[in-house]
Amino acid sequence: MKNSDINYIQADRQSKKTLLFLSQNEFKLDANIEHTIDVFCLQQGTTIKGRVEAIRKVLQIYQKVPIYIHEDLFLFPTTSSKSNDCVWMNYCNIRKLIIVNYYETIIIFKDKSLLSIVLNYRIIKKQMQRCKQYIKFLENQENICFIQNGKVIL
Repeated sequence: MKNSDINYIQADRQSKKTLLFLSQNEFKLDANIEHTIDVFCLQQGTTIKGRVEAIRKVLQIYQKVPIYIHEDLFLFPTTSSKSNDCVWMNYCNIRKLIIVNYYETIIIFKDKSLLSIVLNYRIIKKQMQRCKQYIKFLENQENICFIQNGKVIL
């Protein structure tokens, strides 16, 4: 399994363990979601705390912060990360969104698998926009740091 194959992650409601959903497979891990995402971050030489702090500063957001792990794995939460109902979607694998009604959206992944989720389309779109905005920040070759009053500023 490659991390880039992950479509979404959620907690098993009974055991609180992590469920990884890939195109044709589902894996249950003996760890909670935060620990699982932290392991993915550690594979890239950082921690979940460091990634969250960086994205908060760059995007100036404090709730439902997405977590950039690498170019093929960028997870965003559908609700508060503390909620048992939170699903962590891999932005990189989302192909299309379909509005079912005000409360429900169907997500089509690149591998053509589907997920029907009880969540307003606009919430998902906003989270995807945050991911896109952060990717543009990373791709910007003009990210120059300035020193002003003894502080480094992006």
